Amino acid sequence: YAPDPEKVHDAHSIYFEILGEQGFVGLALFLAFAFLAFMETQRIRKATRDDPEKAWAFDLATALQASAKGCVPGPVVRQLMPDSGECVLELFVKPGGVVELRVQDGNGTPVVKQEIQHMLPLKPGTDEEQWGESVHSDDAGLARIDGLSPGTHKFRLAPERGNVWTWGREGQSQPEEPWSEVRVEAGQTASLTLRGKQRGSLSGLVREEGRPLEDAGVRLVPHDPNMTQGWAGWGGENDPLLATSDETGLYAFESLPVGTYRLFVTHKTRRHAKEYLVEVLGRGVIQNIDLLVARIEGRVLDEDGVPLVGVEVNLWPQGERIEVEPPYDLVYSEDESGSSDVDWKASPAATTRTDATGMYAMRGVLTEVPLIVQVQGPWTEEVQTPAFTLLDGEVRHGLDVRLRKAGRLQCSSAVTFDDSHWMHVEMARTDANGARLAREFTLSRWNTSEQLRGLLPGEWKVKTTIMGPQGPAAQPRESTLVIEVGRTLTTRLE
Repeated sequence: YAPDPEKVHDAHSIYFEILGEQGFVGLALFLAFAFLAFMETQRIRKATRDDPEKAWAFDLATALQASAKGCVPGPVVRQLMPDSGECVLELFVKPGGVVELRVQDGNGTPVVKQEIQHMLPLKPGTDEEQWGESVHSDDAGLARIDGLSPGTHKFRLAPERGNVWTWGREGQSQPEEPWSEVRVEAGQTASLTLRGKQRGSLSGLVREEGRPLEDAGVRLVPHDPNMTQGWAGWGGENDPLLATSDETGLYAFESLPVGTYRLFVTHKTRRHAKEYLVEVLGRGVIQNIDLLVARIEGRVLDEDGVPLVGVEVNLWPQGERIEVEPPYDLVYSEDESGSSDVDWKASPAATTRTDATGMYAMRGVLTEVPLIVQVQGPWTEEVQTPAFTLLDGEVRHGLDVRLRKAGRLQCSSAVTFDDSHWMHVEMARTDANGARLAREFTLSRWNTSEQLRGLLPGEWKVKTTIMGPQGPAAQPRESTLVIEVGRTLTTRLE
């Protein structure tokens, strides 16, 4: 399959070689065969452990496992194979070192299921660090890594923030834990104890308007006053700072670093997460949650008063905050041929669309913060409502929106750019009410085309300017584009 069969490269890694020659499917099959082979040797060892007549099979299976586990990869051996006859090829493996890790909190209590990050020794002649494979402590707070190359290995406790990223007003990031070093020698076992924070536990009941709320997602974010913005994604069942309530509304975190947390509650029927502040100072902390339901509803119409069906409606809180992703559902589906598919998908509360009468409704929305409803249809302008604020349990009716019909623009650049130049595009027009409408975007080597939706029909004045490191690199050029309702105008800008 090579474009030049005479130009041969040696990957020096069987994994990258399989990946390069067979692709990801081939690599998956290769790893699957390796796993099955290991499980088969394990089965042979169990079946022959106490049978003297089959001791040879036990020893062979053990040797096969040892050849793939607990040893450092040996040097690459190149051998020219003869056209005929036999050829003896000797391969070598080097015994690796072992590190036994113990994770404890400040009171000496084992910390279970704690992720431990690993940094490999520097390669000779380089200062580039390479990450090793992370491990997790077991139920006794222990972890073991074998087959390590000699040298200084570094370990640290991974930040227990789950699938959460936060930042501050001036771009501050969360501090990282310091590394602990240990010297690894071939054929020897080294020990290292890592100290974590004192542990606590948190549990409680989630209710909505007095009734237990099942399948509510409870997301914890370590509280830091400097971290005012962020994003919290759905981290799955292994996320240490994410729990789900059961049929009684009960949620529980059995092992948490002590401290103050921002607690967010989400549910597939609620549009936004509700936030609380909780302190975990030790074991047995209880935080019950009683939710009220704030609602909004309205209609989306065109300029003639006709209801618009299937239009997406968004509700955006204003100000700095942590955006918490709605929970995911396990969805089973079948296509027209009967093939089934199982996938995790965002809950329906993530988006809202108008019904056959143009109505939309959202429940469980944020309270006591400014909110804006944003609406745009496939062939209409984008409209935002004035900001408004709700109280807990409030229902706000009549948030109606009227949309004017619009067209689209699909444009690209007739100019070829290098890495240091780009095109700045400004579009403007005045609508029938005298309001100035404007759009701006850039085209570059990395962004060669742009599609604009929701452009009102009529003539738009377009100004294009080629920009460089020192500012404008050429005189601006002006042109006129005519947008029509329900149509996409395709053009190349100069």
